[in-house]
Amino acid sequence: MTTDKDYYNVGEAATFLGVSPETVRRLYRQGKVRHYRLGGLILLKRDDLVALVEGGKEEDGAKPD
Repeated sequence: MTTDKDYYNVGEAATFLGVSPETVRRLYRQGKVRHYRLGGLILLKRDDLVALVEGGKEEDGAKPD
């Protein structure tokens, strides 16, 4: 059974994006994706991760003249 979560911890976000946990940390430290602190836990919203990926696809594509 697959469950869609609204928030991921760093490890889950890394798996979702296909990158290392350190890359996820770098992304939120650089302000490229929002993060939320809950005590000592860092959470990232799934919708923000999707927007990051979709935004990256546009930047990687050829730009119109």
